[in-house]
Amino acid sequence: MKNIFAFIALLLTISIYSPAADFDARAAFGFAPGRSLDAAKKKAQAEGKRIFLVAHDPRGDYNNQGLQIKYFTDLDETKKLIKENFIVVVVPVGNKDLAEISGGTNMERPRFFLLSPTGAKVRDDSMAKNSADGLRIIKELIALP
Repeated sequence: MKNIFAFIALLLTISIYSPAADFDARAAFGFAPGRSLDAAKKKAQAEGKRIFLVAHDPRGDYNNQGLQIKYFTDLDETKKLIKENFIVVVVPVGNKDLAEISGGTNMERPRFFLLSPTGAKVRDDSMAKNSADGLRIIKELIALP
């Protein structure tokens, strides 16, 4: 009987503790985003697109930022619109370019920064939202002048 309770306690412990999975940017966006803001600026200027910069904290991931990004981009339509309209770059929170752009913004949650082709910040927001909100926000970003 003691063994049964110990086994049940072990199962409950395992089910409660689920470590955060590594963030798979290819799965979240449907393609491999860039990692260099400088390269993204050159590509954005050549293609006449804006930059969709995603910042997340790959360390610890206590609030599972990778899943939050995946939920934001979960709909196929969202992925398609992002791919067609933006140059996507994913950087870790400690990135030197991000420090200049974020201006001390709280980075407890994954965050996107919409940048002009030259790198000027147009808009930013948290990506800790559901897929319907993600689609709505992407459509709003596309509609911006």
